[in-house]
Amino acid sequence: MKNDIKRIIFIYFFSLIFGYFIGAVSLVLLAVSLAYIFYLHKRTQSILDSSKRKAFPDPYFHGNQPDILQQLESTLVKLRLKDQSRKKKIRSLLKEFREATKALPYSIIALDYQDCITWTNKTALKQLGIKTPDDIGMRITNVLRDPKIIELLDQKEIENIKVKSPLDSEKILEFSCLLYGQNNKLIVARDITNLEMAENMRAAFVANVSHELRSPITIFKGYIEGLNRRQEEIPKSWSTPMKEMAEQAEKMSQLVDELLLLSKLQTETTIESHSKVNVPVLINQSVARAKKLSSPKKHFYSFEISDSLIVNGIEKEIYIIISNIIFNAARYTRNNGVIEIKWFANEQGIHFQVKDNGVGISKENLPRVTERFFRVDSSKSDEKEAGKFNNTGLGLALVKHSAIRNNATLKIESKINEGSIFTVSFSPSKNG
Repeated sequence: MKNDIKRIIFIYFFSLIFGYFIGAVSLVLLAVSLAYIFYLHKRTQSILDSSKRKAFPDPYFHGNQPDILQQLESTLVKLRLKDQSRKKKIRSLLKEFREATKALPYSIIALDYQDCITWTNKTALKQLGIKTPDDIGMRITNVLRDPKIIELLDQKEIENIKVKSPLDSEKILEFSCLLYGQNNKLIVARDITNLEMAENMRAAFVANVSHELRSPITIFKGYIEGLNRRQEEIPKSWSTPMKEMAEQAEKMSQLVDELLLLSKLQTETTIESHSKVNVPVLINQSVARAKKLSSPKKHFYSFEISDSLIVNGIEKEIYIIISNIIFNAARYTRNNGVIEIKWFANEQGIHFQVKDNGVGISKENLPRVTERFFRVDSSKSDEKEAGKFNNTGLGLALVKHSAIRNNATLKIESKINEGSIFTVSFSPSKNG
């Protein structure tokens, strides 16, 4: 900077002297100024041209004391080199990412904020039939014409959906949608055909075994009931064993019935037509039965029920939802506990909610409570207070699948020793 100032002072000083001697100071100064401006313009243009080249000249080719323009040129060269290095690194990372996605067995599709395809991996070409570059820039709903894809894009919470492959109707794909960046989406699809086949085989096996067990259990129950009716003909020492056998036979019979019902809910593809269901009546029936089964325990029930609120669904399956949730609350709420039951509607839909101040469910067990045969560990005192409920471990699994078949969602909130809140929400679009 100092050298530049000295140079300018030197030039104008001698220009002033020269102009003085020839009697044209103003003209000489103007000519020198224009010449200097032209010189700066050429130097600046040279620097700009130099910065656009792939190979850069030595920025210090003008000597050991660079002026301000030389320093500018040096800075531009360094920035350009740094930018090239950064771009090279990004290209390398992008190449590695694409190579990695090629190895994935999942289809990956990147969408912009308008749900148009911006990029896809090779697996998507094979699994979904997406063509590049023809389909790049197209809305995904115009490429994958399935109504469930629209639901996947519109959902607010991340939920997986199952769709038949557009290339092979016998294959089943599971789609998920992830948000990133400025309203961009990443669609991930995986082939779950083998998992679905294994699940169907397991369900069929359980159904077949349960069906085969039904006949011998019925015969077993019949003989026990017959013997119990002839108490005077059997030894008194048999009385207690016969009573226990009758109870266990009844539990086995209920277990088989619930297994068959659960298998039906999971595998039955044809769903009964929905009709208007009077939920308050089902709530009253369930509470009356829960009071009998929870004896000798007593609970305080509070109700917030809209009697005029009707829901569309399958009545026997909605009864399964209501009764099992109420029975679950009564079973795990201690004596003199409070059970709050609500049936209400808001902008999000129609809701059935049961809140208790029972033993609660731990955070690690909460995601598993709807699994079949899953039971939360209970203390001996809790088991004694359980009442006459037949806990098969299938109640909440039945609730989950009944809710799915009736276009409803199940939400469970709970804390240990504080209680639980079970909420079943029916879609407003199905009950409008």
